[in-house]
Amino acid sequence: MSTITQNHPSSAPTRANASLTTPTQAFQLRKDGYVLIQNNACRITELKHCRPSNHGHPKAIITAIEIFTGKEHNEIRRGHKSVDVPTVTKKEYLVLDIDGGYLSLWDPERGEPKDDIKVPDGEVGEKVVEMWKMGEKDIWVMVLGAMGMEIVDGAKEAETEQ
Repeated sequence: MSTITQNHPSSAPTRANASLTTPTQAFQLRKDGYVLIQNNACRITELKHCRPSNHGHPKAIITAIEIFTGKEHNEIRRGHKSVDVPTVTKKEYLVLDIDGGYLSLWDPERGEPKDDIKVPDGEVGEKVVEMWKMGEKDIWVMVLGAMGMEIVDGAKEAETEQ
């Protein structure tokens, strides 16, 4: 089963990450987009573009939050320099069971079970467990994936058919 681990700031991006990211100029980044900071996939919460000074270069000031840990990062990058943007996937799964801190999920597109996603810590995890204990409706979870890791990012009850 896969576990979510936090990469250390000292670990540098390698060519192994190449297929998991796309290079982009810093000035092409947008708020609510994604960027790789210290080898961690982050969602951009604030972005400012600064004009160049007399002898400087234009800069992008980035504030972003890691999508797996919630840790905030602040970065200043030259606007014309290349930055890595992680390939982020979002997919909905049906919850079949919760056992030993892991979710047993059903992938409706592939018709296969998925059993390697942990119940997340915090508000989302509490919501999933509470909805599961109530047991009145089916539960769908949104799984966010990037850099070879996955985490539950949201949950909702299935809509009733009339």
